[in-house]
Amino acid sequence: MMRLTLAIVNKALFNVEIHESRCKEVSAAFEEISNRIAPSSSLFRILLGSALRLGHAEFERAVRRLDNVINELISEHASSRQDSNDLLSTLMQARDEQGKRMTDNQLRDEVITLFLAGHETTAISLTWTIYLITQHPEVETRIINELDSELAGRTVQLEDVSKLCYLEKVIKEAMRLYPPVWVMARMSARDQALGSWSLPRGTHLFLSQWVVHRDARFYKNPKDFNPDRWTDAFTHNLPKYAYFPFGGGPRVCIGQSFAMLEVIIALATVFQNARLTVRGRQDIRPRPSLTLRPEGPIYMLVGKHLSKPDEGTRLQER
Repeated sequence: MMRLTLAIVNKALFNVEIHESRCKEVSAAFEEISNRIAPSSSLFRILLGSALRLGHAEFERAVRRLDNVINELISEHASSRQDSNDLLSTLMQARDEQGKRMTDNQLRDEVITLFLAGHETTAISLTWTIYLITQHPEVETRIINELDSELAGRTVQLEDVSKLCYLEKVIKEAMRLYPPVWVMARMSARDQALGSWSLPRGTHLFLSQWVVHRDARFYKNPKDFNPDRWTDAFTHNLPKYAYFPFGGGPRVCIGQSFAMLEVIIALATVFQNARLTVRGRQDIRPRPSLTLRPEGPIYMLVGKHLSKPDEGTRLQER
């Protein structure tokens, strides 16, 4: 899933295909960075901005590797001298109120944010959603029925996304139980009261999607995977920030719509063509770092339906 979403964001951002070597380099570097800020006991200090020890040689090397990849992609894009109608072209042509372009450092920071956040969290969403679907055969059956009904065997297109209503509910429910970003930090901009608490200006606050999304005040049987809870009435009556997988307010995730579009199309494509089952007995649990990755890879058996008249459907595994 990481390789898939990395290829997608690379195409959208740079309008080029990413080489396998670069893909592996980015994944390895991000894995090293993620490992350096786990376990969660150190995460809070990092979010407070006080504990990122750049003295770790491995961490510094991983950051440099990411920088090198991003800088290479930007340089290659700039040297082509073409407006590729991609996001990087838009950023390079952007001007502020004084008509100035971004500095090289600003451009690099914007690109690496979109590059990393645009693929890692989406890959996590895909992984947890597929895992949950494999644990609930009745959900998988309904997804397949919806795909058969709406797509009739053809490849999913942009205009089909709005028709896949049940699949969207499945994704929303998966992100409720396993939000890719499980906690975020904010700082109080002014003195204010929160219930009976007095929060002076500069107070650091931690907002946990994992905790709020499993709160029985908002969700009946909150630990159950139940896509059917997402009716129009339920969504309308849900308090504003009882569900915030993409954050909220002025700093809501800028890629929210793109991510949902990407996940729906990817899952529709997967379940049109394959049936997935968890391989053997695996201890699958989340690892709370900057994001909520599985603690290790989730190994799946990939099967394909082979339909023949009068024979029904059988599963061929590989």
